[in-house]
Amino acid sequence: MSEEGVPRTPEELEEELFMQDWIECGFNSTKAYHKRHPEVTKQSAAVMGHRLLKRVNIPEMLAAYGLGHDVYLKKLKEGLEASQTSNVYSPKKKKFVKEKTPDFRTRRDYHKALGKALEVEKDKVDVTSDGKPISVNVINYAAEKPGNDPVPV
Repeated sequence: MSEEGVPRTPEELEEELFMQDWIECGFNSTKAYHKRHPEVTKQSAAVMGHRLLKRVNIPEMLAAYGLGHDVYLKKLKEGLEASQTSNVYSPKKKKFVKEKTPDFRTRRDYHKALGKALEVEKDKVDVTSDGKPISVNVINYAAEKPGNDPVPV
């Protein structure tokens, strides 16, 4: 029921089930749609999953599952402090011992996520104009100052 005592429409039910699958499938709309509709192609699932995702109030749905900013920030902090346990040979003990070390590979991904959230990092920067590379003129400022010999650039 969408509101107290009001029956849900088939579309609302489809959206709710899709959102459950979307979360379970790691926020992948293609996999989520394909889970409920295995008869469609992956390409069709991508299109239909995208369409369903556009209709859903994602912040509201995430809040219903307790996946708000506080959870995100907590998980982000945990990821920034990720570690791994390795078996390391200890010559002193003459046997392998478990040692906890930083997991830099995992931490790198979380650093990127934090950088994007803080708007410090970006995925890619477009350095083209109309599909053509932008020409950059390098100027040697020392050569332009009076008394300096021209320096080839």
